[in-house]
Amino acid sequence: MNQSTDAELVARANAGDGRAFAGLVRRHQDYAYGTAVGLLSDFELARDVVQEAFLCAYRDLRKLKDPERFGGWLRGIVRHTALHALRELQRIRKLTEEFGRNADHADSSPTADRHLECEERRAKVRAALERLTEKNREAVSLFYVDGLSYEEIAQFLDVSKTTVLGRLQRGRAQLRKELTMVEEVFNEQRLPEDFSAEVERLLNAMAARTASRDGVVGRLAEIGVPAVGALCDALGDSRSAVRVAAARALCLIADERALRPVLRLLYADDAWFYWSAFDTGDVLRIPGMRDALLQVIAEGDKGLQSMAIYALGHAKHDDEVYNVVERIFRKADTNRRTAVAAMQALCTIRPESAADIVTEALKGPDLYLRGRAARYAAELGLLPPIDACVKAFSSGVGPCDRIRAGELVLRHGGRGKEMLKQLMAEGSPGEQSTAAMVLALSGHEEAFARLRQSLVGRHENRAWVKMAMYALRGHYGEEVTSWLQADGLHFPELHPAVWSHVRTIPPDLIPAFERLYKDGTPASRAGAVRVLTHQQGAAFLPELRRCLRAGKPGKVAREAFRQMCRLGDAAMPTVEQMLESDCWAERKSALCLLRRWGKLASKQLEQARGDPHVAVRAASKTAASPASS
Repeated sequence: MNQSTDAELVARANAGDGRAFAGLVRRHQDYAYGTAVGLLSDFELARDVVQEAFLCAYRDLRKLKDPERFGGWLRGIVRHTALHALRELQRIRKLTEEFGRNADHADSSPTADRHLECEERRAKVRAALERLTEKNREAVSLFYVDGLSYEEIAQFLDVSKTTVLGRLQRGRAQLRKELTMVEEVFNEQRLPEDFSAEVERLLNAMAARTASRDGVVGRLAEIGVPAVGALCDALGDSRSAVRVAAARALCLIADERALRPVLRLLYADDAWFYWSAFDTGDVLRIPGMRDALLQVIAEGDKGLQSMAIYALGHAKHDDEVYNVVERIFRKADTNRRTAVAAMQALCTIRPESAADIVTEALKGPDLYLRGRAARYAAELGLLPPIDACVKAFSSGVGPCDRIRAGELVLRHGGRGKEMLKQLMAEGSPGEQSTAAMVLALSGHEEAFARLRQSLVGRHENRAWVKMAMYALRGHYGEEVTSWLQADGLHFPELHPAVWSHVRTIPPDLIPAFERLYKDGTPASRAGAVRVLTHQQGAAFLPELRRCLRAGKPGKVAREAFRQMCRLGDAAMPTVEQMLESDCWAERKSALCLLRRWGKLASKQLEQARGDPHVAVRAASKTAASPASS
């Protein structure tokens, strides 16, 4: 393993080879330790920092773009972790010194004396190292931590050998009185031989929440048939994690005695919790399970059919299963969840029929199924006919699925783009808005005029309007600003979600926004509050206070709170008045604002804790330490 390059070890570690990462730890632990000591001048804290740095490196290993530069990447993690620890170092030392003053030093045994002497020597070396500059201290630490050569240090620090020699020379000159002691302490404080094994143990512990269950399942499966009886009993355990692990192990052991106990999981109240056993198809390993699941489908319980179909979807090239699932897929009264499961299962059982099945789903009457078919086709890399993809453009289809359908049309090249232009000009409202969105995301110049039409009226849902506004902002920022500030803004027709993107308005439109603030829907009123506060500033504070006092609609009150918080010092006199209000909602809002600003005085906090209303008292319990008396 020592002959492998860093890149090779990283690749193997990413593939799940724990020994490969242990090799990286052994190769770089001294460099990491030297860097940490150079930053902290504290050997014990440096060891903790290095452990934490390797844990972070393991967790983020897939983010490393250039595996050959693992050492430099690790050094950055060590530095970041050490600097974070450095901020806590003074506090830790203060507590340690306080403990030392209060501790009982009556023990004068040779062991205690020796320990005290070592502590004093480490403290002297730490003080000596802190006199050096950070760069010189890092070079000295790397040199003495395990006898690293000048070339090794230069390579790790990404500097020349001459630079390393200069830093060492300057560092040694400053440490000439303590140099012998420094060398001795570094030798005493080297990382233990089993440091990489300790890191490996910690990695296993860190991964326990996600990986240990797989390990347990694997070990149980290795026991095999003798474990079946106990595992079947474990399916009735009160702990859900135990039940799931037992179910998955039984699937891997594939003993016929597990058929009925595992099948009963379908009928459990938390059946979807056992999703991993059925969705992966492992359950089909159990003898008789395939026929049992076909029987579940035949019984017609719509709540169970979908899980059975997901499991049977792994029975590749099974004609009987395909025919049963196909009938379910084509039944008019099949619920949407089961229909989606059937569509995916058919595509998996016979991959050669996937394009036809997805096309059929796209052309079907159910809007939910159309959307999921468009998404599934995009995931599989299928290219359904253009006319089928357009069926998923309807306003009743989910926004993200409509975008996927549009992207499928674009995959048809020039013909698809022309179809989108035609739909944008002549299609139904849903087709126009979807085509305009897809073209806008691809930078089409004429999409803006059509896309903004989807923001007028009520034929689109809020999620779609928000996506449309983000698309417009991203590709047509100046045009959006001009549109929202001109053209009179047809307030009764404009979708309420648009107001979340309005920031400033011309003076002649203020009366219109004031009318919207008083008479609009909650969403449009909240938008008007935002716009008018930006426009009028502190002059709008009385209205913000009125919104907070009313408390309803909640959307308007929350926006009023956000805007008052944004005004900061300009709102302080109003907030202080609210704190003495006879309305509990105002008192609570004032308390929360002062806490948010970090200006809650201890007198105000005590007053809130004795407030007659429970909501104000509850808010006072979550308040931070007061700013002043």
